[in-house]
Amino acid sequence: MYNKFQLITIVTVLLLFPKINYSQAPNLGTAASFVLFTADGAFTNTGESNVTGDIGTNLGLFTGFPPGLVNGQIHVADSTSMQAAADVITAYDFLTATVCDSNIGLILGNNQILTPQVYCLGGGGATLSDTLYLDAQGDANALIIFKVDGALVTTKFSNIILINSASLDNVYWQINGALEVADSSIFKGTILANGAINLLLNSSLEGRGLSRAGAINTYTINATLVSPSTLPISLLYFNGLNEQSYNSFSWSTSTEINNDYFTLEKTTDALNFIAIEKTNYHI
Repeated sequence: MYNKFQLITIVTVLLLFPKINYSQAPNLGTAASFVLFTADGAFTNTGESNVTGDIGTNLGLFTGFPPGLVNGQIHVADSTSMQAAADVITAYDFLTATVCDSNIGLILGNNQILTPQVYCLGGGGATLSDTLYLDAQGDANALIIFKVDGALVTTKFSNIILINSASLDNVYWQINGALEVADSSIFKGTILANGAINLLLNSSLEGRGLSRAGAINTYTINATLVSPSTLPISLLYFNGLNEQSYNSFSWSTSTEINNDYFTLEKTTDALNFIAIEKTNYHI
């Protein structure tokens, strides 16, 4: 639990997060507690859907619960839904202003692997087929953002798989149109749509489905709200001391969860870092 290193230069401790991601996630505000929500549209469920998280609409009819089951709160045209509606619109507009890193075609999936960037898809409706892999390259803070200028449809049995520390709460989909998740498909991430969200028979959503203007229709689905990740390390203290010809650093942790190592890096400009030392956990 106690570690001490003598280093010739200034170092920065990076707790499993050595990379810098320059994209920013939108602030969801009160909408963060919703797994399914529309600011303006009907919300209709058919069948025995299972939903974990808050659901609702700020403007529109709400039906289907029961038979649908909700582990959360239902908000329909109340003060909470009013604020959530405003927050969804703000978050959507934030992503509209986000600059694209890459413009890609209208076909996603088919065992495609995408790394942290802002991806833009435009010029018509987009399709997600088979399997799409989202690879965070070992950075649990990495953001992967999709901006779809049009509708997005998934094919039956399609899936999104997160690998190499990719996190559900760092995947965002801005869709300027409707989203349709096909039968028995799995969709992951936070959706901010400017249109309807249709989750078809036996489909699953892991994340959030938020619409600024459009109906939500669910058909015997499973939907689970994103849970924020817990940092793997709690520091009791971190001390640095200059001792003439070298610098001495020491720290102690109270808890370490799913932590494999510490990485220490040096910098002369606070922008560019070079790895110096890696030590295993609980030494």
